[in-house]
Amino acid sequence: MSLSAQDLENIYTDLCYRMSERGDEATPEILARLVLTLMNQIDEPERLRRAIDEALDGYPCVRRIERPV
Repeated sequence: MSLSAQDLENIYTDLCYRMSERGDEATPEILARLVLTLMNQIDEPERLRRAIDEALDGYPCVRRIERPV
């Protein structure tokens, strides 16, 4: 089930206003908490990985970081 473009726009606008009310310095933490909350509601690891890939699309990798196995 997908949201309509208008629903997405309305929710995004509401999020922006609500984060602005908390101040710019709180935005990164709010977004991190929101992402973790939403990730916890999706129990499909591959779906989450695809969403991460989509969010990162267009951002070049500026450094390689060794990740634990």
